[in-house]
Amino acid sequence: MGERLMALQDADLERIGRYVQSQLPGWLEASDRPLPGVQVVEKLTRLEDAILSGQELMRSELHAQRELMEQRFTSMQKQMDERFTAVLREIEVRAAASDKRFESVDKRFDDMQANFARTQWLIGIGFVVLGSLVSMFHLLG
Repeated sequence: MGERLMALQDADLERIGRYVQSQLPGWLEASDRPLPGVQVVEKLTRLEDAILSGQELMRSELHAQRELMEQRFTSMQKQMDERFTAVLREIEVRAAASDKRFESVDKRFDDMQANFARTQWLIGIGFVVLGSLVSMFHLLG
């Protein structure tokens, strides 16, 4: 088969180039496929929107986590305050009981001291009476 070769001159190529350049924007607008550069820009725009929405989602999640942690901290602080107060009350009750025990020990010690003093007096009086009796029997006898 014979191929037909067509000889194009530079002037013909220039005319074809000018025609294509003048028609190219219209052809591209009419086509369904956007320019590759436009696709990249659209993808970058969608990517930027996705990143921004992801950042906003992360911020809201962090904010929610912070609020949850603050609530838990407040709850734990309240529980600790209640426990501390309960421990202080228990210490006060035990201190009062210890004071009562010390008072009763002091009273028993005072009673014992008084008994010991009475016993000393009785022994002393007994020795005086016995000494007096022995002296009287010695003088009389």
